[in-house]
Amino acid sequence: MNPRLQKACFYLLMAAITWAGIELTAIIAYGIKYQHLYSPSSVHDLASSVRSGRIAVEMPEAPAGGPESGTPWVETIHPYVGVVLDPRRDPMGSISELGFRSGATADAIWPAPREEPNQPEGTAQQETASPQETVNPQETVNLQETLVIGLFGGSFARGVAYQGTRMAAAKLARRLGSRAPGAVLVNFSRSGYKQPQQLMALTYLLSLGARFDIVINLDGYNEIALPTSENIPRGVNPFFPRKWHLKARDTLDPETIQEVGQLAFLERERQRKAHRLLTYRLYRSALASLIWRLDDQRLAATSLASREAIDRVASGNLSFRLVQRSWRCLEGGSVPRDKVPKNKVPKDHIESLKPLTDRAFPSLDDLRRVVTERIGPDATDRYWKNLVNCTAKQSTAYTALGPEYEHADAEQLYRDLAGMWQRSSRAMKALSEANGARYYHFLQPNQYIKGSKPMKAAEREIALNPAQPSRQAIIDGYPYLWAAGQELVDDGVAFTDLTMLFEQDERALYIDDCCHLNWDGYKTVLDAIFERIRSDG
Repeated sequence: MNPRLQKACFYLLMAAITWAGIELTAIIAYGIKYQHLYSPSSVHDLASSVRSGRIAVEMPEAPAGGPESGTPWVETIHPYVGVVLDPRRDPMGSISELGFRSGATADAIWPAPREEPNQPEGTAQQETASPQETVNPQETVNLQETLVIGLFGGSFARGVAYQGTRMAAAKLARRLGSRAPGAVLVNFSRSGYKQPQQLMALTYLLSLGARFDIVINLDGYNEIALPTSENIPRGVNPFFPRKWHLKARDTLDPETIQEVGQLAFLERERQRKAHRLLTYRLYRSALASLIWRLDDQRLAATSLASREAIDRVASGNLSFRLVQRSWRCLEGGSVPRDKVPKNKVPKDHIESLKPLTDRAFPSLDDLRRVVTERIGPDATDRYWKNLVNCTAKQSTAYTALGPEYEHADAEQLYRDLAGMWQRSSRAMKALSEANGARYYHFLQPNQYIKGSKPMKAAEREIALNPAQPSRQAIIDGYPYLWAAGQELVDDGVAFTDLTMLFEQDERALYIDDCCHLNWDGYKTVLDAIFERIRSDG
């Protein structure tokens, strides 16, 4: 063999062996760090979720070329439903004038105008021609003969809506067991929506003259999880929209503007790096995957700090309170991983401080003074950082907080939340039927319900987080929804509990540690909804 060629082969072999060693080391390090074996597919799924533009992963990656992927939607205040998306700032054209990701399908809810008696012949036909255009990319249907389905709920419902809106009109009608020539599913769900927002959205649409043949309400998680983890700790009325203390702000001060800019940069940076990992298929390398995950976690932690800074500044006039959640926080539970106190506050100190529950302090100095009186200066110095981290910072403005809400204990809170959910569903049924539509209500599944889904290690790593703020609320609160749902059934509401839908399903379906599914998961939910509606004949 040529000496030069032999030398080159030797160097190539050494490089390959070195690279294999590095990859093996990275695989071992990955397993130690994340407590499960490295899997290119799981890294791909995680990067896809980050690339889609969420800090807390919310939706799966859209199909290639779909209008959802990477679109910078802008949320805006709405006088009746809380918040919607701004169609004027939607470069993809997927936001309807009503502010929902319904696109052109939103036209299906408007009845065609009737022909006026004195109109010249042919005029009415010309005026009604435009609503009869294509409402589904696969098929043209006449909207006057089309079955119109309105889907209401939060981000989980929105994921299901994507599956329905991609379906040809004739096929959708057949799946529903309808004899109509076609059907169209119109999305009126929105990330973070919780009752009574679905009820308000339906009321608003009907008051504008919208028509529906079927109204589907898919919810439950947000009604239990968001008030307990977001509204209550900040003193916001639990029945107000999520994070209302931020949305109700009229102006932003310079500090908030700076933090918002920092947050936007961090989110774009996470998306950019995830996109690069996917584009160049670097997730196939354990070393590249490990480096990306460590860097993404760093950016996510910085982003979380920016969000919390915005939260604090945007709350207006602040008061500081030790609330029920503060005690769990000080004991090291029910808080994000990076917020768990390094040295837990002893139970005797916590018991000494519990009489301060829900008492408002105008400043941290006032809080510190009272804490020092109760546990002494040495203990205050030692645990002060923990106390600050676990103190609820609440706006005192009525615009941001709404009516005061008091509850004796967690049981009363969950009972009240389930009651609002139940009453809103009854009202949606009454409104639907009064306007000629059938109403169906579904309770969404969640991974924290015991026995609801078998999971392998890779899915558990993504889907189950002991420190997820809403985890305990789901475990404790869902039984109240089950009881309220049974009462709905007894009252004649077409209510279906989907909690155990995945009880025997071993596929990896959950894409985050909150509640959201991949496309296969949402398709399974949509199939269950179709089956329930079809069973009515």
